[in-house]
Amino acid sequence: MLSSDPIIAFTRRRWQAKLYRVGRRRPGVDGIGAGVNKIMSLLGSALLNRRIVGAAILAVVLFTLAVDLAGLVFPCPYCRVQRFALGVLALILMLKSYDALWSRYIAAVVGMMGLVVGISQNFNHIKKINNGSFDWSALWIGHPWILSGLAILALTWQLFLIFDVDRRSAR
Repeated sequence: MLSSDPIIAFTRRRWQAKLYRVGRRRPGVDGIGAGVNKIMSLLGSALLNRRIVGAAILAVVLFTLAVDLAGLVFPCPYCRVQRFALGVLALILMLKSYDALWSRYIAAVVGMMGLVVGISQNFNHIKKINNGSFDWSALWIGHPWILSGLAILALTWQLFLIFDVDRRSAR
């Protein structure tokens, strides 16, 4: 057997002795590592909380809707479809029956529509890059290529939360 092999057992004991010597501090247990671990743990649990994610995305959707209705930005049909999909999925995430069949069906249809539109917008910018007509100096956080990429990430994350991808299967 692999575990009864004396060479492997000796190597395992040797590494355990190196890693867990008495009097040595283990990294990540105290000091700065403990603070970073706590922050990452809180961030991870917040990103898996469907209501926090839904409320944050809904706030962004409402802000961008207000900016669009005020006429401060170019009326982009791609952005409007992605905003609609993000808003519908955010509302579904905040429902108590987010995992019901009807809400999952609506989430699948609307989410895939938003993903297809976002990927199409990204692909159009990639075509501009290949043609040589892409303006690299205009690339910043408000660029449609960056924003559609962020919308794709947000839509995918919302679909993961609605379909409980983080939970183990019943196998």
